[in-house]
Amino acid sequence: MVAQFGQGDIGMLQHNLGSYVDHIRLLGKDKIAGIPLPPSRAGAARTIVSNPVDGLGLFKASKNKAAAWKFIEFAASPEMNSLWNEDVGAIPANVGAADDEWIAKAPPAKAVLESLNDPRTKVVQLPYYLPDWNNISKADNEPSFQKVLLGRLTAKAFCDKVANELNSAQADWEKHQN
Repeated sequence: MVAQFGQGDIGMLQHNLGSYVDHIRLLGKDKIAGIPLPPSRAGAARTIVSNPVDGLGLFKASKNKAAAWKFIEFAASPEMNSLWNEDVGAIPANVGAADDEWIAKAPPAKAVLESLNDPRTKVVQLPYYLPDWNNISKADNEPSFQKVLLGRLTAKAFCDKVANELNSAQADWEKHQN
């Protein structure tokens, strides 16, 4: 889908901002625009799904925790978080970077931040913590979703299948948490 958009085979796609910078480089700034999903028809709410953010971690068994923490503090600082996200075209996770000048010059990033800060926006948190999440959301079900779009599978059958897989993955995860 993203490749087809970049080749000009399709004119619009619904996607995260992760490929926005690549499309600008490929097609030019004057040929690309990004907009957040609109609010409901009644204008009461905008519902969006959460997007995983980049993160840094420190292993419990790390030998040089003090130096690792210093690096994490540096990389997660407003300046470095802003620099990284400007380069990749994503939204800074550090709220101290939200007002940086580059965001005002990147209309999609600005619009996304505005929609995220809108009190009417509802964010659905996806279960990224589940070990099976990527298989369920991508490998196992993207082909089935295409079947729904082509009318070869009902939306109910698709949703029931995904719900069963997610419930099973959640139960398995909970079993291993104790």
